[in-house]
Amino acid sequence: HRIPETVFAFSFIVLSFCVCSGSVHKEAELSSDESHILRHPSNGNSHHRIFPNESAVSRVYRSKADLIYSVGDIPQQELQTRTLVQHAGHESCPSDVPCNRLNAECLTCNFNYSCVYGDEVTVMCQPKQGIKCINKSGSFERKMICRYCYQTPNSDHTCDHNSSCQVNSAPRQRYIATCNIRPDVLCLGRRQFHKNLLCNWTKGYSWWTALVLSIVLGGFGADRFYLGMWQEGIGKLFSFGGLGVWTLVDVVLVAAGYLGPADGSLYIS
Repeated sequence: HRIPETVFAFSFIVLSFCVCSGSVHKEAELSSDESHILRHPSNGNSHHRIFPNESAVSRVYRSKADLIYSVGDIPQQELQTRTLVQHAGHESCPSDVPCNRLNAECLTCNFNYSCVYGDEVTVMCQPKQGIKCINKSGSFERKMICRYCYQTPNSDHTCDHNSSCQVNSAPRQRYIATCNIRPDVLCLGRRQFHKNLLCNWTKGYSWWTALVLSIVLGGFGADRFYLGMWQEGIGKLFSFGGLGVWTLVDVVLVAAGYLGPADGSLYIS
């Protein structure tokens, strides 16, 4: 009678050991998969910039020539769906000018990505395939500053504006703008890129007008009506400016900049 019991106990121990081994092996596989997701490419032709806030950066592998500056509180999926235009169409390149005077977006240049940032360098350029121009005779020299397009000053690129964010929130909200390099500027990488900007827009409300209305006609709620706060304006009108107290408080708030337009925009400068 003891032999079957011994066999049963031994079988139970072997079965338990197999189950535990399988669980450990499965956990090891899961751990390996998770670490593989976070592994970035190690070859020299790809760059993957890691930031603390992974939801702020598009996790798309890009070549050295296509680095995109894109940091901000925007979901990764939304940022990846935004299309970037790499090249301009031929319709923006005139055919009645000398080839060496074409805009940068109409040229193909032999860039040196090992140049020192900020240095003035000379590159060899030629018109893009299909571009028609005068005196088309091979390559020619063009001067440029060694920097990527996203590193250019604000005067060298234009960005779209966002009028739906709140500019009077604390801290100030930011948004991801799509920026385009001026046609005559030569730079490395994409000529269109994302940029993290402070929310900064206005609908034409003047701080001086609001202050004058608050001082002169504040008792009738004119300042509140002007700023789009018609509910407070009605209350101020029928209470005669809160017997003067509300009017005085609003003058101080407008003068200090704490009372702004109801739509969340900034005063015009």
